[in-house]
Amino acid sequence: MKPETAKTSFLDVLKNRPYWCVSRQRVWGVPIPVFHDAESGEAVISEELVDRCCDLIDLEGTDFWWKLDNETILQNTGLDATKLERGNDILDVWFDSGISWSTCLEVEKAQADLYLEGHDQYSGWFYTSLLTSVAVRDCGPYKYLYVHGFTVDEKGRKMSKSEGNVVSPAQVTRGLKKNGKSGGFVYGVDVMRLWIAAHASRHQNVPFGDSLLKLTKQEADRLRNICKFLLGNLATLRSKSDLTPLEDMALLDRHAMHRTAKFFQDVSDSYEDMHYNQVKKIFFHNFPSLFRLLCSQVVLRLQAFLANDLSSFYFHRLKDRLYCDAESDPRRRSAVTALWMILHILKDSFAPIMPILAFEVEQAGTNLFVSDSVCGTFETSKEVERFLALGTTGIPQADYFTCRS
Repeated sequence: MKPETAKTSFLDVLKNRPYWCVSRQRVWGVPIPVFHDAESGEAVISEELVDRCCDLIDLEGTDFWWKLDNETILQNTGLDATKLERGNDILDVWFDSGISWSTCLEVEKAQADLYLEGHDQYSGWFYTSLLTSVAVRDCGPYKYLYVHGFTVDEKGRKMSKSEGNVVSPAQVTRGLKKNGKSGGFVYGVDVMRLWIAAHASRHQNVPFGDSLLKLTKQEADRLRNICKFLLGNLATLRSKSDLTPLEDMALLDRHAMHRTAKFFQDVSDSYEDMHYNQVKKIFFHNFPSLFRLLCSQVVLRLQAFLANDLSSFYFHRLKDRLYCDAESDPRRRSAVTALWMILHILKDSFAPIMPILAFEVEQAGTNLFVSDSVCGTFETSKEVERFLALGTTGIPQADYFTCRS
């Protein structure tokens, strides 16, 4: 269960659960197809009646119970419609959603990889799905639960129409105003997704507003500019012969590849473990404190890598070779080779969060990413394993620390 802190709350609900009455007395919903004896009030049930109701649901949908008369419903069941009264109760709506696994998980005892909902579903969908599945199949319907928080405005107030502080996704992604007309600031889908990845499961109440979106956009722009820098310096890459073998690359470039591979390994682990909400102490700088405190582990790792390893360290020391050396100079080719590899790994690291930017990078550097590209296919997982070995074997220990000094 992610986050881990949610497990205690869910277990408390299960331990203290009351008896569950699955019937409700409302005029809408999924009916409980039960007839009662008109004199005694006893429920009347038979295999023929169940089969008949199933057939009518296939033909008419669940509304058959309200549309058809008793004679039609009881046809061929052997029951006397004049001595029976139709029940008017409906199923609890949580029962409806709680058995969604019965249509989604067709294989016997199959489990969904993930159930995703807000923290109010401890006693709702998470709870009813577990109870019904265990009762019918003797196993849970899901392997993992992921619990997210709910948005509040920047003052910590619940968003509501009466307060007039509700912000819709369309306002963020397309710049639509509350009246549906255009004119607001457009942040785009990627900024919205980046904000969700950074904040959605950090707390039960998640602040949302223009100032936080502006900070998020700054980080998205930082990433976009780094991609532009990489693409711009790869324009001279025309064939595989322009690449430098790993063993012949400059020490600084091999160091950068090792750091990039370590970053990708850490981010991949965070994705796999769904550790979006666990903020760890990662040393980095130049980020507003409010944004830093609320960000997720995946986003923080990405920010730290961009700021510390790429922008302030590697790119800063690379510009002389890129801008002053000849295209055919081995030192420049070594740098371009490293940039080509970094671009591939970086794109794969942020693609799940910012797919539009990843797509734009591929479109801008078509000759670098297609399977028959000028430099051949780049398999990130294999290359990362190769680069990780550079930590101790490919780079002498003394030289490794020289790179960071």
